[in-house]
Amino acid sequence: MLSPSLILSGFFFLQAQLAEEKGWLLSWVASTFVGYAVGVLVTALLAGPLIDRFGAVRLVPYKLPPLVLGLVLLAGLDAPVMALVFMVCAGVGAGLGYTDQCSIC
Repeated sequence: MLSPSLILSGFFFLQAQLAEEKGWLLSWVASTFVGYAVGVLVTALLAGPLIDRFGAVRLVPYKLPPLVLGLVLLAGLDAPVMALVFMVCAGVGAGLGYTDQCSIC
């Protein structure tokens, strides 16, 4: 449950170093936060009815795979679009996490 927070915090704080290592523009990496926001918003809206139908506990295992997919692609490929792919994947995982936390309470 804690790993997404740690991974995303690391990415957010070290995005300049990652951009430098990958040869990307820092402005491009910063602009991918829009993809994160879209991923969170869409997933949160879609997850609400799923949680009502199946329950939050059943959906928790699906929170981490999108982030893992994004990390694997980010680590394996150097194309600048991978920053956007990672942020959307991270947003999908985070969006699911935001809604299931509220439903568990």
